[in-house]
Amino acid sequence: MYLKEGKIKDRKYLDTARDKCCLVCGSRHGVVMHHLRCSSYAGTGTKAGDDEVIPLCSRYFKKDGCHDKIHNNEKQFLNHYKWIFGEDPIAFAKLLYKRYLTNRT
Repeated sequence: MYLKEGKIKDRKYLDTARDKCCLVCGSRHGVVMHHLRCSSYAGTGTKAGDDEVIPLCSRYFKKDGCHDKIHNNEKQFLNHYKWIFGEDPIAFAKLLYKRYLTNRT
């Protein structure tokens, strides 16, 4: 298997999920980073880059967590919460990553 050119891997950024709240419901329990499937790097058997993730709560800490809901139908989920993610959820996720890079010490 190979990594597509430009795909970012940043384990430290993914680990910041525990310090974030769910973008949809605001929960601070069991937050995980969801790799967006609508990414140009995502496909069958591959994940998007770590700069294309959004923090969502997991079902392990909340019944029907937002992370589980997005896995049911990502496109429908993102359309429903367009007021949060905007027209381009990938651009939104990349903005979050850019803020992380700017603010880390």
